[in-house]
Amino acid sequence: MSLDIICIDYGSFLTYCPHGKRPGATRDERRAYAVMNAVKNDAMVVSSDGRTNVPISVRISEIMKAGWEDLPFKSFITPETTLVPVPKSGKRMAHELWVSERVAAAMCEAGMGGRVSPCLARETPIRKSAYCAPEDRPTAEEHYATLAVDTRLGAPEQVVLVDDVVTSGAMMLASANKLADAYEGVQIKGFAVIRTQSDRSAFRDDNGPAVGTITLQDTGRTVRRP
Repeated sequence: MSLDIICIDYGSFLTYCPHGKRPGATRDERRAYAVMNAVKNDAMVVSSDGRTNVPISVRISEIMKAGWEDLPFKSFITPETTLVPVPKSGKRMAHELWVSERVAAAMCEAGMGGRVSPCLARETPIRKSAYCAPEDRPTAEEHYATLAVDTRLGAPEQVVLVDDVVTSGAMMLASANKLADAYEGVQIKGFAVIRTQSDRSAFRDDNGPAVGTITLQDTGRTVRRP
């Protein structure tokens, strides 16, 4: 198997360092790690008016929209853009939390994107990357083999794949290839609320909005920059 798309552009809003859960972590590392956990669970947080609680997917979407003109990935997302949530590692179960879908819905509700299309699904469960050593995480080709596209939901012209957290980007690149197979000529980019920064020396609390690339290497592994 070979993937036709070997590089995609992506944007992200925040960053976190995995060291934040370990002894000796700095305050910034701990705080960023806590935000990441809140995003992964779409936890309730204080709303913008301070009077109620809202899911963090909604709050982050509000913050992004308020500062939209200064975000480096704003060109990715237009009123014509279809937001496609990235599937989880297992088959979707009824009433199960799907954070990527919630993020996409919140973004669309805030005026970022034209519609949400949950057209991409996990057909065969795959091991969860968070529980694997880096060298054992599923490759883009492995992800690709487990995905399916429901073409009954209509053919988009511009797609932004939406995820909660991006690490190497293998799943995002696999998703882009699967959609490109189903929809000829579709323009595809990616977006994640948070990107992982494993190198502590490169982590800063203000490592905020960024754009970059996810590239497939000859080894079959993906590299994300930044």
